[in-house]
Amino acid sequence: MRGKVKVVWMATAVAMVSLLTACGPDPSIQLRANAEAAVKRQMGKDVDPAKSFTGIRIARESVAEQCDDYNGIYHFSMQKACSEELESMKAAAIGPLPDALLAGNVGAGRIAIGALSANATDDLSEDIRNIIARPEVATSIVSTAVSLDGQVTDQARTYEMLAAAVLVAGQGVPVDRVRGVQLYDAAWSAGETLAAAMLANVYVQGRDSVNAYLWSLRCTDSCRAGLTTEAARVALERSLDPQTLSNIQQKAKDQTVLNL
Repeated sequence: MRGKVKVVWMATAVAMVSLLTACGPDPSIQLRANAEAAVKRQMGKDVDPAKSFTGIRIARESVAEQCDDYNGIYHFSMQKACSEELESMKAAAIGPLPDALLAGNVGAGRIAIGALSANATDDLSEDIRNIIARPEVATSIVSTAVSLDGQVTDQARTYEMLAAAVLVAGQGVPVDRVRGVQLYDAAWSAGETLAAAMLANVYVQGRDSVNAYLWSLRCTDSCRAGLTTEAARVALERSLDPQTLSNIQQKAKDQTVLNL
């Protein structure tokens, strides 16, 4: 009986080896190599952290797509490789961002603003939000915005937006909604169109439908992606009477009007 079992076991092993050979090499090996090469291409002391983040994020999305599409015999090795490489790529992507934000880097600041969007639900954005909420990072962001007060530059607009966000939410710093709104106003006046969405959202949170509607009217095209459902123009129009709507629509045309 034992002899028969041994024969069956050997036959099964041979069959499995033959099957694996017929299926070709384990694709997880190439996936790991590609992921590591993609990270290496984006790393280096002279590489801009924002460009590095973007490059790794794109490569990571490609790896994730390969992982989702795979349905072969090497399922377990692929599953392990995917889990480890995606986590490693995430760490490489966000690793330089804290220091870049502390240094007032514009590209890193724009990435952080994107992570604060109402529609940013991916794991990278979640980690970036956690970085922004660190007291030392949040405090530095506010200090940078204050130091750039009155300037009409990409850096000023970017860090006014970030500082406003952390102050309104009380992330890493005490809540200061009034100061946050002032910084959003400053960013808007300096040409930051996304500030309209952020202001509409803040006023909705404060149950101020009048000013929320004022800013939702000014939020067009790509800005609309930053609006919460409650701050959308159609939603706000349901809560205001026709005369009030008409008055706000007229006021919205004057770009110097920041609140009503």
